[in-house]
Amino acid sequence: MIANGRSDTIALDLTPVTANSRLAGLIPARIAIRHHALPIAETDECVIVAMADPTDNLAIEQISLLVGKPLKIVHADRQSIDASIEGLWSVSIHNPLRIMVLARESEMQTAASYARWFGSRLRAGEVHTSVLPISTKERKQLIIDSYSSHDLVILEDHKCSRIRARVRASAEQRLLMKSGTSFLLARKYLCPLRSIMCLLRGVPTDLVVARWATRLARNQECSVQAFVLVPSVPLMYGGLKQMQVTLETVLNGDSLPGQNLRRALNYLSNQEVHSSVHLLQGYAPLQILDVLQYQETDLMLIAAPDKLTYKDDLIELLIAGLDHSLMCVMPPKN
Repeated sequence: MIANGRSDTIALDLTPVTANSRLAGLIPARIAIRHHALPIAETDECVIVAMADPTDNLAIEQISLLVGKPLKIVHADRQSIDASIEGLWSVSIHNPLRIMVLARESEMQTAASYARWFGSRLRAGEVHTSVLPISTKERKQLIIDSYSSHDLVILEDHKCSRIRARVRASAEQRLLMKSGTSFLLARKYLCPLRSIMCLLRGVPTDLVVARWATRLARNQECSVQAFVLVPSVPLMYGGLKQMQVTLETVLNGDSLPGQNLRRALNYLSNQEVHSSVHLLQGYAPLQILDVLQYQETDLMLIAAPDKLTYKDDLIELLIAGLDHSLMCVMPPKN
């Protein structure tokens, strides 16, 4: 583990090790490539990271902030690490981000301009547009096709955002589950962005939310507000009831939600953006909605549920009850 900027190292041949795509996703591909580093295993106490140069303390410190847990650094051959990185991130490394905007014909010009701005901020390689058909059946098929072939789908009609959760046919369901596609419900076509809100709920996708936010906020006068939505007390503290839960308690705890929140907030604090953190205690969706409706923001980001069969009451309320543009984030494809 790291202590006073130092770490113990051991020799390791990475070739026979099966890379863990979930752990690798704790750090962006560009960081893994730059430092020839790869998270490969995890214990209750630490994350084990293979590095070509285990003496690079600046790289170790940066990775530690992103991961949100103590590290155990092991030395591995650079070529073996790079080969594993290539296998894990080959899609994201070689294929630029693909964006699709779906809007009514009357709104297409404005929506397309908005999507192109998003594409420029995210360095997207492709920005496609498609007019929404009048037929519900045709709309459903167009949205399914868009999710299967794009990384981000921008929707102008809020009803379209619910089609993903309503797909019941098994073949379509498997297709959408594998897509890893995020969607953005664009109620307001605001660019540049001045304020972004991240809703963090202690799930692994919180880190992906933080990455989207910083990519959009970087190099412009945009602030990022992170609202930590604390899960129920039994989940956080193993059944120990506490009258008051502080942000420090949540972030310093060993619970899985606490670790996920710590990773996302460490990532935000390590980026070149102005960010602030707020705590919302309790997890009643209506209570959260009541607080959020008075917040000034141009874009709200939240992790989408990872199962189509899971009904996310909070996202349903955000879609129905707020005027903010809302981006529901899914993990990237592995």
